[in-house]
Amino acid sequence: MKLLLSGAFTSSKMRFLYQIISETSEDFVKHFLDKPEALIEVDLKEAFRMFSSDVIATSAFGVKVDSIENPHNEFFEMGKAATNFQGFLTVIKFFLLFLFPWLFRKLKIGFFPQKVITFFTNLIQDTVATREELNIVRPDVLQLLLEVKNGPRTELNVEKDRQFISSRLRMKEHSITNQDIVSHAFAFLLAGYETVSSTLSFTCHELAVNAHVQDKLRKEINETLDKCDGSITYEALLGMKYLGMVLSESLRKWPVIPVLDRVCVQQYTIPATRKEPAVSLNAGDRILISSRSIHHDVQYYAEPNKFDPDRFEENVINPFTYMPFGVGPRSCIGNRFAFLEIKLVLCDLLRNFEIVPVEKTQIPLKFAKRSMAVDVEKGFIVGLKRVKN
Repeated sequence: MKLLLSGAFTSSKMRFLYQIISETSEDFVKHFLDKPEALIEVDLKEAFRMFSSDVIATSAFGVKVDSIENPHNEFFEMGKAATNFQGFLTVIKFFLLFLFPWLFRKLKIGFFPQKVITFFTNLIQDTVATREELNIVRPDVLQLLLEVKNGPRTELNVEKDRQFISSRLRMKEHSITNQDIVSHAFAFLLAGYETVSSTLSFTCHELAVNAHVQDKLRKEINETLDKCDGSITYEALLGMKYLGMVLSESLRKWPVIPVLDRVCVQQYTIPATRKEPAVSLNAGDRILISSRSIHHDVQYYAEPNKFDPDRFEENVINPFTYMPFGVGPRSCIGNRFAFLEIKLVLCDLLRNFEIVPVEKTQIPLKFAKRSMAVDVEKGFIVGLKRVKN
């Protein structure tokens, strides 16, 4: 199924989704532009959760919502409930799942409230029924899953969609049900909701406390806007080098997936070092890889606690010392989609606002202790000041 879903994130598919995400980003920033205050104090995490929720709603579930204007809409509320990984009980559940998965299954312990499961199941099933009845086609993740279930419903450009078509043909022998579609759409929500909002929050915090980085990034954004007659194209966005460097450094310093969970596929011995004995691993052994520890190892990154995008300028980083989305065949298939929405909203935000520290801004940030998701104690509070044109 991973091969199937990877077809949703090819370049041709990203171009289609670009417009959907761009409209959501513009609506998000317009909310702040309409405010009369000279300095707008905002909790970044909550605001970006709303943005991420809206992108997922329209691109994966096929529904249009505007959470920044209507924060009590049902989709956003259910998304928050589904991704609430705070509290002592949640921590216990995570450790039980990792250490004793058989017991977790036997006791039928669930992570998600039944009302959340019912809501998203009904939403997907109703949307699927409407699309099939009215022959509606949208360039989104849900459409990809429907094509696997029912066969293609539109002619595709073979050259532009070659990878998407080959993925679909290789998966043809696998039939999927509506329940499979519900499961994968829900997985898309879980994977994208918290990671995107956290990455944006950490990035904007660093831009607030590192004004020289923010100024340099805004300069690149304005130069790109000038080249594109005021509207950044998909190709131009991908070509923004410094924006990519800023995001890479943010994910190095603040990886939103600080620990990777993997299963050993063959016997292997980790060689002994001067400080550590050899470790033997057998096929089937479960291991945890601390990407955060690797990202902060002075052996690989000088001054690891310093926010320095220039360290990514020459693209000489060893890939196995940088793994915000994992590496290899088990890496996150949605990282291209995540980067697209993150880059778009950063460009829209920074072309209009300067992000500045305020009295409530926590410097330095301190991690929340009772959360399995990466979060901070007092929120990501910053100020937004309009950029003078």
